Amino acid sequence: MASSVLIVFWLISSVAIVLAAVLTTFKAHLPQGFQDLLFYGKIRGKRSKWSVVQLIEVPKRWFTYFYVIGTLVNGTAFVLVVRAYLNHHTLPAFFGQALEIITSTKEVSTDALAASLLIGMMFVQNFRRFLECIAVSVYSKSTMNLIHFMLGVVLYSTFSLAVLSEAPSFSADANIVLRPQLNHVCGVALFAWASFHHHQAHVAFAELRKNKKGEVVNYEHAIPHGGWFEYVSCPHYFMEILIYLAFVIVGGLYHKTLLSIFFFVFSNQLVAGYLTHSWYKQNFRAYPAKRKAVLPFIF
Repeated sequence: MASSVLIVFWLISSVAIVLAAVLTTFKAHLPQGFQDLLFYGKIRGKRSKWSVVQLIEVPKRWFTYFYVIGTLVNGTAFVLVVRAYLNHHTLPAFFGQALEIITSTKEVSTDALAASLLIGMMFVQNFRRFLECIAVSVYSKSTMNLIHFMLGVVLYSTFSLAVLSEAPSFSADANIVLRPQLNHVCGVALFAWASFHHHQAHVAFAELRKNKKGEVVNYEHAIPHGGWFEYVSCPHYFMEILIYLAFVIVGGLYHKTLLSIFFFVFSNQLVAGYLTHSWYKQNFRAYPAKRKAVLPFIF
């Protein structure tokens, strides 16, 4: 099975992100509403005038909410899927109907263990990021428009369906294999390693706004140092790419819907990293010249 709906959606979203990157070349000449639609936070900068897009803006700290949604959806899906594969329990009607709606062709490109692992890994990713949002990150008063926010909601709330769209069925007569393969081990190992360094990057960002007692003393931007920051401006984006690469590896490399999600994340993180890297170089004269934007030694 495969979900052409999700594949097309993520590919179109990827193209839109690349086009947005191209438009940054003309950022100074774009109407304020267009800038508000495409950019947010420090990349958008100070507004020259009010725009109607501001009516659909939400605080950046709302990132927390789509991690809450992802934790609940993927945690529930993980329990349901494991029970279905192990004990052939029937999925709730709403879950089965949603899977039927987004599934367009019958095609199995991954195994039952991989599908279970993938949903469990996304649950772990969402729950970790939720904890970081409430206990580690220090958000300023910057905002983002609702479109950026909803992309996150769609990604995390449909991930389990995306995985299952190309996974074996849950029927009692299906040949369910739950034996670990090399790609499972390698993917989970990469996921764990990248998740650790992803967390370290967010801790480093938060510490730039705190004193030695752990108290928030400012909301200004500063140059982070140490760890992967010595190689790239945005190690958190680099690690996010590796986390989604780990998903593709666990899925067996041929899961089309997962590949479309990876392409979206890869495009999004590269563009966001490039814009952030450019902003650092423009605003800090002493910015390390050897640092790349996202990919060490490459880009």
